[in-house]
Amino acid sequence: MAAWAFRIRGLIVALPLLYLVAIRSTATTSLRPEGLILVALAMALRFWSGAHIGAHSNGASASADRVVRSGPYRFNRHPLYWANAATALGLMIYGNCLHAGEFTGLAAFILGFYVFLARHEEKTLLLRFGRDYGEYQADVPAFSWRKPSGPGRRLRGFGLTAPITPLRATPSLGTPGENEARPDWPGSGRRQGRNIAYALVAVLLISFLRR
Repeated sequence: MAAWAFRIRGLIVALPLLYLVAIRSTATTSLRPEGLILVALAMALRFWSGAHIGAHSNGASASADRVVRSGPYRFNRHPLYWANAATALGLMIYGNCLHAGEFTGLAAFILGFYVFLARHEEKTLLLRFGRDYGEYQADVPAFSWRKPSGPGRRLRGFGLTAPITPLRATPSLGTPGENEARPDWPGSGRRQGRNIAYALVAVLLISFLRR
């Protein structure tokens, strides 16, 4: 179930945004341009994250070739999910057409879905990388942002366990510095361009599909 949801995550998140566009098309309220600031910041975070995480960020499965500890991944384990959720919330603010209950319900669905994806992803990566990812979990928070302070801190996040010597772990991949690669800014532009284009299309639909 989790792997299937991960594979079609883009379609699932698109559903509440399509609902937003439909409601906006019959709304008479004014748009709130401040929502676009959040969208722009989210796209910048996505571009920054994409330069460090590599091509698998748009993959159909929760996989990775290394534990990424550079860029925004020094401060948070899921900056791409932060960026996606912030984009959706920014569009909802910009549209300014949802009642309080609708806004709260859609926001809770989006945030809850990304927490669900993060749990699945972390279980997969913990099995894949073992101690290396367990130490990363212990050092860097999942959805809050703070500077790392070295391994050994109490595990934060989703109640997942990061064993020191997991039963089915692969060997450690080395120190954080050895695992880091140089940021791939051109590659990030190519990979994240599609997601930025989706956000721009959503902004245009909200802007012009109005009664």
